[in-house]
Amino acid sequence: MAKEHFPIDLKQLRPLKLDPRLGALTDAQKADLRYNIQLCRNAIVFFTALAGAKGLSGHTGGAYDTVPEVMIIRGFIANGAPIVPVVYDEAGHRVATQYLLAVLEGAMPAERLLHYREFDSGLPGHPEKQLTPGVHFSSGRLGHLWAFCNGVAMANPDKAVVLLGSDGSQMEGDDAEAARLAVAHQLNIKVLVDDNNVTIAGHPQDYMPGYDLSRTLAGYGLTLATTLGEDLDALYTDLARAFSDTRPQAVVIKRLMAPGIPGAEGSPSAHEVLKAETAIRYLETQGGQEEAIALLKAAQPEKCPLSYRGSAGVGKNRDDFGKILNG
Repeated sequence: MAKEHFPIDLKQLRPLKLDPRLGALTDAQKADLRYNIQLCRNAIVFFTALAGAKGLSGHTGGAYDTVPEVMIIRGFIANGAPIVPVVYDEAGHRVATQYLLAVLEGAMPAERLLHYREFDSGLPGHPEKQLTPGVHFSSGRLGHLWAFCNGVAMANPDKAVVLLGSDGSQMEGDDAEAARLAVAHQLNIKVLVDDNNVTIAGHPQDYMPGYDLSRTLAGYGLTLATTLGEDLDALYTDLARAFSDTRPQAVVIKRLMAPGIPGAEGSPSAHEVLKAETAIRYLETQGGQEEAIALLKAAQPEKCPLSYRGSAGVGKNRDDFGKILNG
């Protein structure tokens, strides 16, 4: 049996230490940061789309989106900033981020990513602590982790706690309660919200007019910054400022869903897994991805001969919810 090989060399990730007390990147730091972002985004596109080509789903867009802030936070931690060294994420479907981090931290080999979301692979569609090496929390469905992170902040008063948020997660009432508690106790928690105006139900600005994350989070009393996620200078400056202060902070990060992916950018379809042909077109623009492209072209879904009651392709609660909400 041929030995498996992950076609994108994640060992090429460049060491990067960043000091949040310095409010700007040097040219060299920005070049390394940009390189690391692209390397990790290429990997996420590949292994999530590979799962999709096998008929397993995979949620590409959210994990792809948040790579810039994740790489900056890793740089802060690598430089010794007082941060709990876990990138918590209240959007559990972005689990590809956690599996990628587990590989980068040496908790598992990159080849395991070739089996993302396969049965009994230990790489399910939401993070499960004690199931997957290098995964440090169980998220549940989206919008229910902020309260947990408040507890982590209470247990670690001398460190900041990082929580990746999303515009969809922030619709949940649990987050409102957690925000009020964080402000009341002045917890050192940093909520970094990917505000891409996309949820599985469509574009929030269309189906929920008046929904404004920045105004909402500021209304709870959080110190707030609104920034541009694909402008590395602006993103770094606002994150550095947030992590140089012990107050509860929210950084609302504006970007299109799946920026830079032709056929997916700005589309609700990118919330789910990219189609193989979309991923192939994207990887072709990156150069040197022939092996990854070949694996995507060769992947085929496995047909199960069995059928199960209640598992038909109609009447899904999540689909019906979106249709009802959108009228």
